[in-house]
Amino acid sequence: MRQGQQAYVLNPDGVPTIGVRAKVQGHALTLNYEALPELTLKSITAYRKYRQDGTNSLSGNGVLKGFTLNPILFVDGTVIPEGINTVNPYDGYTPQRQRQISQEFQALGKSGDFSYVAGAFYFNEKSSEANFQQLTFVLPGGDAGVNLAPLQAFRGTAESYALFGQTSYTPNGGNLELTAGLRYTWDQKTLLLAGDVNPPRPARAAFENLSWLLSANYKFSNAAMAYVRASSGFRSGGINPASSTINTFAPEKVVSYEGGIKAEWFDRRLRTNLAAFYVDYKDLQISQFEAGSGGATSTIINAGKVVYKGIEAEITAIPVDGLTLDMSFGYTDPTYKTYLYRDPQTDMVTNVANEARMSQTAKFNSHIGAQYEADIGFATLSLRTDYAYRSTIYWFTLDRINKFNRELRSRPDHNLRARIGLAGIEVGGGALDLSLWGDNLTNDRNIDFGIDFGDLGFGSASFKKPRTLGIDAKLTY
Repeated sequence: MRQGQQAYVLNPDGVPTIGVRAKVQGHALTLNYEALPELTLKSITAYRKYRQDGTNSLSGNGVLKGFTLNPILFVDGTVIPEGINTVNPYDGYTPQRQRQISQEFQALGKSGDFSYVAGAFYFNEKSSEANFQQLTFVLPGGDAGVNLAPLQAFRGTAESYALFGQTSYTPNGGNLELTAGLRYTWDQKTLLLAGDVNPPRPARAAFENLSWLLSANYKFSNAAMAYVRASSGFRSGGINPASSTINTFAPEKVVSYEGGIKAEWFDRRLRTNLAAFYVDYKDLQISQFEAGSGGATSTIINAGKVVYKGIEAEITAIPVDGLTLDMSFGYTDPTYKTYLYRDPQTDMVTNVANEARMSQTAKFNSHIGAQYEADIGFATLSLRTDYAYRSTIYWFTLDRINKFNRELRSRPDHNLRARIGLAGIEVGGGALDLSLWGDNLTNDRNIDFGIDFGDLGFGSASFKKPRTLGIDAKLTY
């Protein structure tokens, strides 16, 4: 392969293009009506429209040249040599369109020791996408490739209806509060796969669920409170639009338990929030990214059962006036009980829970920071610095599917930031705020996202921003 001039992506009209153009608009209207002193009626209406024409070029090497073969096979199985032509790992041009509208009605009230909210919700969405891909499928041996242009396209709709209610009981207006809630959801989705899928394939799916919540909290004083909570959750199933076949998946269901203590100490100079949780997933939805001669696709499966256990802690202290110290710590221990994998070669289903990773989840994360503020006469001076740590993240679940999963992982990440600011500087009849800031001051280099094109023979990764310095200015008048 040899390198040429600057790379670009061709749109369907053959026009070279680079970058992303997006237009988003959204509108919301909230109405409140006090029907009675202890009853409020609320309406929340929202509308959103989105369109984007995006390009994605992963070569990073300018225009490459190589020996290519014509993908059209003769009857006897031979191929047509084409000679030296432009090749590229992967390019894509993806027009996307989406619009949605939602309507919610609520009734909020109080009667004696009871407070409640009840309501109904409706959601409607229409979306479409065409993914024009250009890629070179490298043949075994690496001496030749086949230029391919797969097209994935879909059009879909989604509707959701829900009824919900929640009530809280505070006996005699005391320190104990008991809460219970229910939500019934009914979803309906349609999808039409097009592009290289000929003839287009329609699909329809519907799901329903009843979720619940039970909780209790107790105030030991105005500065200390403990709580326990148990609830169930529901993530709707659907039809995967990023696949070249009809790929339906079932709802993901979860039951979670949580308990914690929130407290303030020493005349509110120290605040501590501690929590522990246990989350049990059933039919966990896993997206498995795949790539091949048909382009980049993904399959969504209901892998099995997963348990999350963990703790979270937040501490804020004001040792002296003007100085605030804050820190947080989180630990998550995800464990697969079952992960059912269907081998595409043998069609056998096996439990591979012992090798499955929890994708896009860090086991450890922590943060510590300090901020000082002081009035210096003509302005308020603020000094802020903080350091954050996050442990390793893998982007994909199974190494046997994504060959470069280990190479593309995001290693333990460190980020040191600082800011110096002056606020409230009088300028004419207004006020000026100035600040100098720095991000990633240690210039830590790390992958912040990765894509595995394993069957095409390569992976792609993007890196976090290097050391960055900036100045912010805000004028209020």
